[in-house]
Amino acid sequence: MALASEAVAEGAGTGVAKSEQRLRMILDNIPGLVAYIDADERYRYLNQTYEFWYGKHPDDFLGRRVAEMLDPEEYASAAPHLRRALAGEAVRYERESRAAGRKRSVDVRYVPDLAADGRVEGVYVMLSDITAFKDAERAATESRAAIESLIASARDAIVTVDAEQRVVIFNRAAEAMFGHAAAEMVGRPLDVLIPARFRGAHRGHVAAFGAGQASARQMSGADRVVIGQRRDGSEFPIEASISRAARGDGVEYTVIMRDVTERIRAAREQAATVTMLRETVEHMPVGVLVVDKRLNILAFNDRLIALLGLPAGSIAPGDSMEKYYRLNAERGEYGAGDVDELVRSRVALARRAEAHCFERTRADGTVIEVRGTPAPGGGFVTVYTDVTARREESRRLVEAREHAESAARAKSDFLATMSHEVRTPMNGVLGIAELLLDTALSAEQRDYVETIQRSGHALLEILNDILDLSKIEAGKLDIEAVAFDPVTALNDVVALSAPRASSKGLLLAGDVDAAVPRDVFGDPGRLRQVLTNLVGNSIKFTEGGEVRVAARVVSEVEDEIMLAYTVTDTGIGMTPEQQQKLFQPFSQADASTTRRFGGTGLGLAICLRLVQAMGGAFAVRSAPGEGSTFEFTLRCKRAPAGASRAEAAEARAAVRFRGRVLVVEDNAVNMKVARATLKGFGLEVVEAENGSLALDRIARETIDLVFMDMHMPVMDGLEATRRVRAAEAHGALAGRRPIVAMTANVMSDALQTCREAGMDDFLPKPFARRQMIEVLSKWLPEDAPGGAAPGPEAGPAPVAAAPAAVGTAGTAEAHGDAGAAIDRAVFAQLAETMADELPALVADFIETTAAMLDALAAADPVADLATATRQAHTLKSSAAMVGAMRLSALARALEANGKRGDLGGLAGAVAGLREEFADVERSLAVLDNLQLADQPA
Repeated sequence: MALASEAVAEGAGTGVAKSEQRLRMILDNIPGLVAYIDADERYRYLNQTYEFWYGKHPDDFLGRRVAEMLDPEEYASAAPHLRRALAGEAVRYERESRAAGRKRSVDVRYVPDLAADGRVEGVYVMLSDITAFKDAERAATESRAAIESLIASARDAIVTVDAEQRVVIFNRAAEAMFGHAAAEMVGRPLDVLIPARFRGAHRGHVAAFGAGQASARQMSGADRVVIGQRRDGSEFPIEASISRAARGDGVEYTVIMRDVTERIRAAREQAATVTMLRETVEHMPVGVLVVDKRLNILAFNDRLIALLGLPAGSIAPGDSMEKYYRLNAERGEYGAGDVDELVRSRVALARRAEAHCFERTRADGTVIEVRGTPAPGGGFVTVYTDVTARREESRRLVEAREHAESAARAKSDFLATMSHEVRTPMNGVLGIAELLLDTALSAEQRDYVETIQRSGHALLEILNDILDLSKIEAGKLDIEAVAFDPVTALNDVVALSAPRASSKGLLLAGDVDAAVPRDVFGDPGRLRQVLTNLVGNSIKFTEGGEVRVAARVVSEVEDEIMLAYTVTDTGIGMTPEQQQKLFQPFSQADASTTRRFGGTGLGLAICLRLVQAMGGAFAVRSAPGEGSTFEFTLRCKRAPAGASRAEAAEARAAVRFRGRVLVVEDNAVNMKVARATLKGFGLEVVEAENGSLALDRIARETIDLVFMDMHMPVMDGLEATRRVRAAEAHGALAGRRPIVAMTANVMSDALQTCREAGMDDFLPKPFARRQMIEVLSKWLPEDAPGGAAPGPEAGPAPVAAAPAAVGTAGTAEAHGDAGAAIDRAVFAQLAETMADELPALVADFIETTAAMLDALAAADPVADLATATRQAHTLKSSAAMVGAMRLSALARALEANGKRGDLGGLAGAVAGLREEFADVERSLAVLDNLQLADQPA
């Protein structure tokens, strides 16, 4: 019995525990808060919902006072009600809660826990979230107000009628639509708004709708078009939607109406447009396929079927794109591969609905362009175009373009070659003309020779322009970036052009704004070329008045500056039509001016391209009889103060280099100049007279840099270079030593030949010190400054700008000493280089030149052709080195004849050379003495 009692007790305990567990589960899963607070305002029980509201586990509340756990503001609101409940009063109220940062409307109930003796032991707390109810209540209030406002202000007509179909509400839009005032419509039957012939049927429909008959259900919330009647009796289509609402005294109907006159008209027009578009697409020369967002075919035209060769009836609207892709894959349209994989990959791409365009070549060779475009709302439209003919035409156009480019290159090369080749005999013509003018001539003969000379110079200018233009068109025109003075450049042009202007009685003036900097980086040579051309044109086309050259600053951003040069004249002027022809090659503003003023029309075309290459632009302002203004801009970078003068003096700077240099040169004069120049830079110089001796020295000695002449006896420079490179490639020579070509021919074809032979750089002859520094700086290490010997106390002799290399300018008129036997600028440069070795060099030049002339005089024009040509080449080079530019030109003409195998006039050429050499000797004696007098005692 005892065991049985214990079992019963244990069973009872188990039942209580299960009941408590169920109770807790119920309380933990209700949406509201349930808690028990004892008489000391401490939490003794909380359900799990507290964690959701406050973000804290219920255990965190147990034993804690309410004031500790609630927000101060929330506790201040709840405390009075809690105390009333602890006093034995059941309390219910609403408040706002901000538990866990969220605002809630809360219904709060406090139920006192009374002991048997009536004492309050605690309070049961129940909180319900009534936020949604409160929001709905507020929304309903606001909604009623909004509905009333909406009805009043709605754009659609809204009419409410009672069960007898008498008007209750008639809004402003209904007044405007029907022409009736609301005051007169309230209480009247609705069928006043309907034509008489439809009123009976309308009343029947509304009655059936009110009774809920199935035949009239479509009126509820659905749009249907009926005919309405305005106050003036006119009829119009209405889209009406009727709703029904039960009222205490019956049924009320609300009718929303919209005038759809315009919509019906637009729909008819749209239907006509769709029909037209459908016909248009059907007759288009391209295939069209329209797919919806579910990748089902909506439409396609007959051209698609024909273009892809699809079997008739193989696809239809509603078919899936997967079926379409499979059909094409099975027919081999997508090439070889697994059909399922080909279909799968294309379906995946189609689902992305991205714009795409590609070409596909069919088995019959037809090239199809497939272009897909996403459609609004999903899906896409794909257009299939046969581009076979277009691809063939494109191929032909590419071939034509390549042919045209090849022809352009050939033309450019031809112009460059011809201008160079023609310049060579032209130099001879000018040289002989100069010599003839120095002889005893009759007045008539002198006039003839001067005519030859003027015509030759004019022709030479044209050749130079053609060469410049061909370089520009071939993209081989280099723009320098050296420090120079833009003011001096302008003044130089004005000074050089002044005699010509004065001979026509014109005023030529320069005007430079004070803001123009004196030191910028740019290409002074090309700037002078443009200015000289513009000033020359203005003088040519101006018979009276003035030509004015001006410079100003247009803009300056950091170190970049934009200069503007303006050339203004009071000449014949131009019409707008003539101005449009200005910058076309071989074109002039007016063809009639060619006969009167001369010219080829190349100058401005070259100027335009030069200005564009220098980052600028051209502008022209002119009117017939009122003169012209040419303005161009030039983009430069500001240089440090004094940089232009430093640049000019750079050729005389004491720069030192380290290394052992081999000079390969058969001309004694050129060898001495090169030796003196290189030793002046602190270099060790070794020599070789031809390519064969050079190979021996390179094989036996350490050489850091080689200067290689091009034309030498035994072995020329090209062959020697090829052998050096071959030995290096096969390991017979260790390493690779740089080889610099020394050549008077700096045309692009000659330079390309040097590069092909393996040469790394070139140095034009005669060379300026600055040019030598540029070459040495590339290939040899530079010594620290201070190691050079100081120059004379009086400073170096003034040196003009370094002359252009023979073969580029080609004539003495390119220098500032056109009429002299010796170019003083070249000689001054030579004197600075040679210093006290100058007299010995001059003596060597005179001695070797006399010997060469004797050898040429004794040569047979046929048997000794090669030897005579070699002598002429050597004389050409050495004469240019000392500044005897006319003598060099004569020797060059003789060399050119020898290269063509024609030395029939050798005797006459030698006579001319001797006569010119006599002038050179006299000039050298004077200049040498002057140079010695300038040396410090």
